[in-house]
Amino acid sequence: MIALLNALAVLALAAPAQPPPDRGAWMAIRNGEYVAVEIHPDGGWRVLDRGPVQGGHANMPKDTVVFALSPSGQGMMLSVQNSGGQPLNYRATLRRRPDSRPEPTSVCTVLNGIAVMESWPYPIAEVDVGEFQLVTDPRQPMVCK
Repeated sequence: MIALLNALAVLALAAPAQPPPDRGAWMAIRNGEYVAVEIHPDGGWRVLDRGPVQGGHANMPKDTVVFALSPSGQGMMLSVQNSGGQPLNYRATLRRRPDSRPEPTSVCTVLNGIAVMESWPYPIAEVDVGEFQLVTDPRQPMVCK
């Protein structure tokens, strides 16, 4: 029994401090929530922080993208702040209710050093984002898709 506990302790110490970046998966941002992520050149990402929008978020390190979904009038607004060194393209779907099917929606390139707002004139339960791509060619135009 002691040998088993020692082996488990060694495995726990050998485990990486952070999980590897998620590739190919989509991340949900729920109504009233912000999610701060680190985007990697290969499109992988890692969640750095997550919490309620009204609580705000701490100063995030450089190369962080913060998504926040909140009510705006009769509808919803997704704020995307890109503090990274490169513009970011991504895809998004939305769910009007937690149990509804994802609906495609259009989003635009988020230039580095700025925030953009995407809005919808109706309530949304969550927005799913993924397929992140950092724009490495400065000649690549800003796109909305």
